[in-house]
Amino acid sequence: MDIRMHSLLPGVSRWMLQGVTESIQSEQGVRLLSDHEKASEETGDGVARPSRAFRWFQYCTNSHRGRATKPSRQLHPTSYLDGIRGTAAFIVFLHHGTQAFLPSLRPGWGSYPNSYNPLALPIVRIIYSGGAMVSVFFVISGYVLSIKPLQLAAKAARQEHPASTGSIRFAAAYANIASSTFRRGPRLFIPCLFSTFLTGVLAMLGAFVEGENIGLQRYYQRADTWTEQLTRWFINSVVFINPFAGKHEFEENTWTIPIEFKGSLFVFLTVLGLAGRNKTLRRVCMFLSIAYWTWFGTWDSTQFLAGAAIADWRSTHFEEDDTEKTQSESQKSSLKSRIPYWISALCAVYLLSMPEGDENVSNSPGYVTLASILTPQSWKNHWGPGRWWPTWGAILFIATADQAGPQSILQRAFTTRFAQFLGDISFSLYLLHGITIYSVGVRLMNFVGEILGHDTDIGYVSSLLLSTGMTLVFLFWVSRVFTQVVDKGAVNLAKKMEAW
Repeated sequence: MDIRMHSLLPGVSRWMLQGVTESIQSEQGVRLLSDHEKASEETGDGVARPSRAFRWFQYCTNSHRGRATKPSRQLHPTSYLDGIRGTAAFIVFLHHGTQAFLPSLRPGWGSYPNSYNPLALPIVRIIYSGGAMVSVFFVISGYVLSIKPLQLAAKAARQEHPASTGSIRFAAAYANIASSTFRRGPRLFIPCLFSTFLTGVLAMLGAFVEGENIGLQRYYQRADTWTEQLTRWFINSVVFINPFAGKHEFEENTWTIPIEFKGSLFVFLTVLGLAGRNKTLRRVCMFLSIAYWTWFGTWDSTQFLAGAAIADWRSTHFEEDDTEKTQSESQKSSLKSRIPYWISALCAVYLLSMPEGDENVSNSPGYVTLASILTPQSWKNHWGPGRWWPTWGAILFIATADQAGPQSILQRAFTTRFAQFLGDISFSLYLLHGITIYSVGVRLMNFVGEILGHDTDIGYVSSLLLSTGMTLVFLFWVSRVFTQVVDKGAVNLAKKMEAW
């Protein structure tokens, strides 16, 4: 075992270094050295150059350098989806933050005698409706995983191939599906294994502490010995990579990852079977599949396939060569023509902000009828109406934003610098926000609370806001580092494995 580990470590180190180096080289416009340092390198005036490790540290921690000359970010047609995904990950952080420090905010507005906080009102509560964001994640995944092969299939269908069979005609689409299928597992599970291993180490070091309103009964438990802790991590990791398994016991938020992997394979299989079919047959099959999984209450399959169906509509109605025309038409659209999109988006947010089953949704004004009468029985075992209605809210929101066009505020709001930054670190933000809350967040809350006071409502809320701001600064930094080192390293490794 020791010999294997010694032989494996150099390879892992080379992979990590390669991932960091390539990610640095691929970032356009980022200056790791000042002009003076660059001049010193070119002229050889005897000034020592910064080491590679130091330059990498500068890159991870000082992303603001060189902004004056950094060109504007090149956006692609689905950049707004990156921004939505990043915003959803941020909302998940707020969801678990309120769960830890402000649990009285969680029940639906008016569902209990004392539950009349304005932040709990419908639509307003979207800012911490993290459970619904899982539906957003899955719909987006179904879209982005299928859009490229569907576009390739649509392009092949428009071309004349009189002597080509179906398999040859759509070879590019099939090759894309094969490549994505091969790379999906490493892309999802390698960052999770790193983050859960880090969690186990931090737990043994005593990094997680209890706060005033929270305990650690279910979170980040430590074993009696390091050997026992590492053994638990290894066994859980082996079980975790099974797409039909549950969460990794070292991180409760990883429960979505096996579902994400299973849903990804489901999308790839569906697109593989339908990419070469005509669009009418393909859409009928997708619609029937969505109806089938909806009938049986399989909420994740419904969401993934719905995302693929939205992508299919995009791939056949908004071709790449018509992008400029589409943008021109969007610029000329009147306020009256945008009203339906706003109504649709507002309805989607209303459904997404629905309280979950354990938040007394059945007694929440504005949701009583939806929860008690209009939720199918087959869905009531999946967090009740907290899965049924947010599913359609997520589908409606993504479809609305996609159809609104690149000039719509529904897309432009998620292509801002901050939204795109959140999109870049979204996976790391999702994996690391829990351990950050229960280590750094709790400590900062206790520290600030000792200064401002926990006894009064004003003192508690002030302590919470200040400590949350400081926690976010740390979380953004560590998520960026994790993205550069582990997340992009996993992507690069998967690409190299594919080329072997």
